[in-house]
Amino acid sequence: MPDSSRAAAGSLVFPNHRDVIAEDARRFRSLDAADRWREIFALRNWGTRITQGSSRGDSIRRLEADQESRWQAIQKDLLAHHGG
Repeated sequence: MPDSSRAAAGSLVFPNHRDVIAEDARRFRSLDAADRWREIFALRNWGTRITQGSSRGDSIRRLEADQESRWQAIQKDLLAHHGG
């Protein structure tokens, strides 16, 4: 956001989301493989905790189960057609 459009001094200014995402990506790429997996599992666990407390948790879990079933069907099809 250009400086001319920033809020007046003393106002809350949020960081540019693109900059935050780029920095997170740089940090993630700098991790070794084990730390990357730890980050991935920590993010997954965080998402699970969020859905457990959500009023839409049941819908989210059903959607996840459906997507997992679809992914397993795709894997089975690939193995059936291309060996494995």
